[in-house]
Formats: sequence, structure tokens, C-alpha cells
Amino acid sequence: MKETRGTTRQEKALETKDKIYEVAMKKFITKGLEHTSISEICKEAGVSIGSF
Repeated sequence: MKETRGTTRQEKALETKDKIYEVAMKKFITKGLEHTSISEICKEAGVSIGSF
């Protein structure tokens, strides 16, 4: 059972990483790298800053 639990966590972690990346790229394109903050990315991605 531990393997299934670990796989689920890994899948969730990858989903979170992909969502952060997707939001960040969208922000960088629209606002520019210099004008995009980590807190903006996290807020739009729906994750805590600690997940970043």
C-alpha cells in the first residue's frame, strides 16, 4: 500500500509543479519577468508560497 500512497504524492507534486510553471510562464509573457512576483504566481496557481 505504501507504493500507491507514494505514487499519489508524486503525482500531486508533479501537478503542482506543472500548475506553477504554467501560471509563471503566462505571467512572464504578459507582465514580464521583472514585474512578476512569486506571490502573484502562487495566488493564481492556488498554492502556498511554501510550495513554490
